[in-house]
Formats: sequence, structure tokens, C-alpha cells
Amino acid sequence: MEAKYRGLYQRQLQLEAERNRRKQLLHTQAQINIAEGQKQRVVLESEGHLEAKSNEADAAFKTVFREAKAQQKQAVMEVSALAAQVEELARSIAKDRESILPEERQRALAALVELRRLDQLKAIAQSKSNSTYFFGEPGCTRQSDRSV
Repeated sequence: MEAKYRGLYQRQLQLEAERNRRKQLLHTQAQINIAEGQKQRVVLESEGHLEAKSNEADAAFKTVFREAKAQQKQAVMEVSALAAQVEELARSIAKDRESILPEERQRALAALVELRRLDQLKAIAQSKSNSTYFFGEPGCTRQSDRSV
């Protein structure tokens, strides 16, 4: 009978060993699955960050492009307005209002530039800053022998 119990005991040990092996195998597979899941999470997060950066870059590009287009349109409008002013001023100083000479356009442009310059000087003079501006040749402003 003792041999029978030994055989039974051996069989129980074998079954216990098999259960432990399966348990270890399942535990290893679970660890592999967890690692794969974490790897996939990191990859997806990385791809998400990349997509977000790409979207930000696209938005910045579109913003700069739209601003450039707006500035271009504004410049065209300003040039058109300036050309209309030059044409109107040239027509007013022309001898013959129907055929304006290039010299008259040139005089009109020079007068318009001078008016803009005077407007800028007026704005500088009326500003609240304490800056002093000197224009012209150093000898004319009596600053030739002083260092500024």
C-alpha cells in the first residue's frame, strides 16, 4: 500500500508542478500583454503629439500666409490711393487737364511726398517723448564742432 500512496503522492506533485508551470506561463503572457499595451500607448501618444505639432505648424503657416495676403492687399490699396492722389494733384496743377505731362506728375509726386514728410514732422513735434531731432547738415544746426 505504501507504494500506492507513493505513486499517488508523486502524481499530486506532478499535477502541482504542472499547475505552477501553467500559472507561470499565464503570468509571463500577462506581463508580455501589459508591455505590448504600454508600448502601443507610447506609440499612439507619440503619434498624437506629432499630429498636434503638425496641426500647429499648419495653423501658423496659414496665419502667416493670410497676414501676408492681407498686407499685400493693403499695400495695393495704398498704392492705388497714392496714385489717385498724384493723378488728381497733377491734374490740378496741369495747364491742360486732359493731357497731363510727366513733369507735372513728377511735381505732383514731389509735392505729395513733401506733404507726407511735413505730416510726419508734425507728429514727431507733437509727441510726448523728450527726444530732440536735428535735420540737415551739421553746419546748419551749429553742431559741427560738438560730438553728439
